[in-house]
Amino acid sequence: MEKGNCDRAPKALILDCGGVLAYPTHGDWTFPPAMMESLRAFPARDVVIARARAALEWLDESEKLDSLEEEDGLRLGYLRAATNDLGLYMENEVLAQGAHWITYTPECYSLYEDVLPALEAWQGKYRLGLLSNAMPSMKKAMEALGALQWFDAAIASCEIGAIKPAHQMYEAILAALGVAPGEAVFVDDLPMNLEAARALGVRAVRMARPFYLEWMPPQDGSWDGECVSSFAELNAILNYRGGSLEGAKLYVSLFPCNECAKAIIQAGIKTIVYDCDKYEHTPSVIASKRMLDAAGVRYYKYNRSGKAITLSV
Repeated sequence: MEKGNCDRAPKALILDCGGVLAYPTHGDWTFPPAMMESLRAFPARDVVIARARAALEWLDESEKLDSLEEEDGLRLGYLRAATNDLGLYMENEVLAQGAHWITYTPECYSLYEDVLPALEAWQGKYRLGLLSNAMPSMKKAMEALGALQWFDAAIASCEIGAIKPAHQMYEAILAALGVAPGEAVFVDDLPMNLEAARALGVRAVRMARPFYLEWMPPQDGSWDGECVSSFAELNAILNYRGGSLEGAKLYVSLFPCNECAKAIIQAGIKTIVYDCDKYEHTPSVIASKRMLDAAGVRYYKYNRSGKAITLSV
């Protein structure tokens, strides 16, 4: 978590979907579960290349789409191209079923556990916007999972005919929310999208969740701005109003990632109390602990007392 750079509270909070609100339930946004085992038999590099070639031909998220039916057709073409490129010549019926599943099944998406409580808490405090490079199925899934109802405006790239980091995307959501760039905070997991928002005058915050896509190369981590790994950390920087954090103690629900560790060290925080370290064996958390150890930052797990608090009126 890095301290904020704004003295005033923002009027609007704009959130990306993948990597911020949701992750692919079965490990990939574009292949259905039935195909995953066959694909895992191939070297990762081969799958990445096949995905990229098929996407260039069929899954252009900047193309305007009006319906799930149109998306279903594009996904069928994508699956056919990707599997053919790998030498997996599947029956058209199998491919059609896979495309239909991705397009029409909300369970393709899973929300991070802190999403719904945070969105509800932000109601009335911020204007909420959803901005994602996505096809029509994304908004249908967010609606089915109970997230879409909390947003004042939601825009998918297929509605605009452009994808982030194109300025048209940011301008569209700002207009829909009725706020100026300097009145908004934008949260995304990709540095290139954050850089574009910052260039327009929008405060940009990177979300560095443990977001995993099978066969997806690690994203470029070169981001010099604010970074969080949960909505609890995002709340902290949104509510920060200045003052020194030198020697402070930080309480977090999830052990900080390596990006957050850099900000913690720079801020002068000397103690971290965490509740959960479920990603302790990932490269991100291993690197985080090395940096914290080198900087002399103490960290330990919160010890639950089991005490009950009763409020009475």
